Amino acid sequence: MRAYPNNRFNGKSVIYTTAEYRLTPRWNPIGNVNWLRWLKMDWMQLVGSIEGGRVADEYSVSELFSDWKVDGGVGLRAMVAGSVVRLDYSVSEEGSSMWVMFGHPF
Repeated sequence: MRAYPNNRFNGKSVIYTTAEYRLTPRWNPIGNVNWLRWLKMDWMQLVGSIEGGRVADEYSVSELFSDWKVDGGVGLRAMVAGSVVRLDYSVSEEGSSMWVMFGHPF
């Protein structure tokens, strides 16, 4: 989950959900800037996301569906030189995190 540190959750069973809403505006601010055309930015997206999940040491439906951890965030996606570049910022009850990644999460 994006707002939690890597390896924060460990266990033998897990349930995880995520949803993103991606909005692709017609406006491309970098496409019209002469000195940035080398980026070859075809499009950009504004993204809202939410994730939820639970880890447990044993497979137990009642335990996996209780005390869920949740985070939510916003992000930018851009198709730059044929690759998707992602910038995400997410917040949870334990803090926040910013990620820069390549490729769509799903």
